Amino acid sequence: MNTSTFFLLQSAFQHSIRWRMDENGFKAKLLREIQKYGTQKATAEALGISEQFLTDVLKGRRGPGPRLLKAMGLERRVEFVKR
Repeated sequence: MNTSTFFLLQSAFQHSIRWRMDENGFKAKLLREIQKYGTQKATAEALGISEQFLTDVLKGRRGPGPRLLKAMGLERRVEFVKR
């Protein structure tokens, strides 16, 4: 394997891992958004959701809906694997 092939494979591998996240990874990303905007209220307004919905998502009472995922540049994918 030559050097350019190695870096291409390494880049593809890092890209695939970088964009997969579980619920904890999503919440961490959401908390970074709150830090960016300063408050939950400002974050909710920027993401086009209610402050109560944002709180419910953070506390695990509700899952992120399509609007929140889209505003964060994400989409939901479900994966089934053999045990």
